[in-house]
Amino acid sequence: MLFTYSSEGLLTMLNAFYKIKFFDLPTRYNLRQSVFLKEDGSIGTSVLRMVDTASTTVCFSIRNYEKCITYSSDGPRDLEEFTQQIFAKANRLANASAPEE
Repeated sequence: MLFTYSSEGLLTMLNAFYKIKFFDLPTRYNLRQSVFLKEDGSIGTSVLRMVDTASTTVCFSIRNYEKCITYSSDGPRDLEEFTQQIFAKANRLANASAPEE
C-alpha cells in the first residue's frame, strides 16, 4: 500500500528523528560486547551477535543517504516508541486510503 505524507508531516517526522538523536545512534543494538581476562593477564574482547533474538530495523533514507538501526527489545526505548507511532500513523493512512468493499 502506498500513501503520501504532507511536507509538514515529513518535517515533523524528521524533527522527531533528531529529537531522539536517531542519526547519532549506533547501527546495531543486537550485539553483546564484553571483556574478559586472558590466562596471560591481558584483556580480551568478545562480541556476540544475537541472531536468535527478535529485532526491528528502522531506516531513514533520502536520495543518496541512508541510516538504519537494528535493535531488539532492550534497544533504545525512545526509538521503539517512535517506531510504534510511525507504524500506527502508517496504519491509519493505509486504512484511510483502502477501497471500500
